[in-house]
Amino acid sequence: MKPSTHCARAFLLLLALPLLLSCSQKPVTLSLIAYNYTGRYIDSYAVDGQGGGSVQETGSGVVCCLSFRPDSKLPFTVKVEWVLMSKKDFEKNEWIVIPPEKRSATATVYGPIPKEPSEFETHFLPDGSVRVFITEMRSDPYFTPQGVPLRPLPAPGVAP
Repeated sequence: MKPSTHCARAFLLLLALPLLLSCSQKPVTLSLIAYNYTGRYIDSYAVDGQGGGSVQETGSGVVCCLSFRPDSKLPFTVKVEWVLMSKKDFEKNEWIVIPPEKRSATATVYGPIPKEPSEFETHFLPDGSVRVFITEMRSDPYFTPQGVPLRPLPAPGVAP
């Protein structure tokens, strides 16, 4: 092969490189939101080290932020850490003081990822497990604060 052919191919590759690199989507900022179906107050929680605040039995407020690349390979896992505190006596509408209990779990994001992701939802389930979803808007709860199912949790790989 002639040296001029090598130079021409290298030149074309250099021209195409920015186009190839631009195919990768830029990170988006997701709001952290949590749902608590455990019957206990969650003093704090974090997703991959990013703090999400406290979560009462009715859920959390929206906390900023978690960076996410929409073109991330699925499925992927995140580490969720939380601190359980007092337990709610729903009949008396009182909190029973219980010593803090630290927990952690690995949760899997299966997708699908919506076209315009904006929320990273963490659901603390009655059985102590955690499910996470990336959504375009805040989902309705899956359980009452007492842990009674309101609607089925989506199967892995099914959009909430």
